[in-house]
Amino acid sequence: MRQSTFNAICWPIVVLFISVASTFLSTLVGAICGWCVGLFFDDSILLVLKSCGITGVSMWQLGAFLGFVISFFKSSVSFDMNKLKNLKNGTKKPQS
Repeated sequence: MRQSTFNAICWPIVVLFISVASTFLSTLVGAICGWCVGLFFDDSILLVLKSCGITGVSMWQLGAFLGFVISFFKSSVSFDMNKLKNLKNGTKKPQS
């Protein structure tokens, strides 16, 4: 009984921590990538943003924003072990 209570309390906290940590990490990576892109394409990208009415933004801020927004559009990857075994063996499962 205690184990199920522990799991009921622990797992939501773990999931929440992973969600917050992955969002923070995605924002950090976005800021670093924005800074790197800004080293080469700073003027051209900021000129396009200026023509859209967005001023006063640096490239690392744009990258951090995009990293934060994209962190909510994660895809889930799943696969079937039988399909993986069939691919490894070179056999195909009959289509139904």
